Amino acid sequence: MVRNLPLGTCLDYLAMRLNHPEAAGQEIALNFMMADVGDAFEVTVTNGVMNDTLDGQGAEADVRVTLDRTVLDGINLGQTTMMDAIAGGSATVDGDAQKVEDVVGLLDTFEVWLTIVTP
Repeated sequence: MVRNLPLGTCLDYLAMRLNHPEAAGQEIALNFMMADVGDAFEVTVTNGVMNDTLDGQGAEADVRVTLDRTVLDGINLGQTTMMDAIAGGSATVDGDAQKVEDVVGLLDTFEVWLTIVTP
């Protein structure tokens, strides 16, 4: 299902995972290029909020990350992490890689299962 989601929806999911109180003092801008599909977008974290711009990249970005859509899907599915993708070479970073790690560190991980009915 994740593989069929539009890019905007995938980015909205990441924004939903942002730990807003921890991100409150952060000012980070990341440019992304998905080489396999040719999409370029920007993700910013400002004032505890993650925003994305799907129609281009920001001139003032701290870093540029290049990866394939399949890698982004794997990250959203929990099959890999951004830092593992960078270390393994399936994602490349031009700029301050610490900024990418900072944003990743601001994302919460939610439990997939929840109890609907209890005895």
